[in-house]
Amino acid sequence: MEDELARVRASAEPIPARDDIARLREEFEADAARERTALVQDLEVLLEVMEAGWRRTHAELERLGAEVSQLREVVSDASDALAGAKFEVRLRGEGDERNGHATRWERWSAGERPSQRHARQQGRPTP
Repeated sequence: MEDELARVRASAEPIPARDDIARLREEFEADAARERTALVQDLEVLLEVMEAGWRRTHAELERLGAEVSQLREVVSDASDALAGAKFEVRLRGEGDERNGHATRWERWSAGERPSQRHARQQGRPTP
């Protein structure tokens, strides 16, 4: 047992002197200060990136809001301009006017379908 105790004592590191302990404490404190400084710098960079992103997002939202307002005005103006408009669509194939074929579609009136109007114009009974 004494041999084992001697072997353990020989393999154990010597106890550092008080000066060594003070030096280690200073190194740990300096290392911790460097780590805190690095952490604060990283957080500052992160904050700058987030702030820049927010500013761009805010500016983009303002720009999009202005575009939406302009589009609303355009739609409102177009709606007002077309409020009383009536449309008539005529489709003609090649040579239809010369052959007298009635392939045009006119605006429906009084619920009459174009095919009924054509039959009526040709003197045929309408369905």
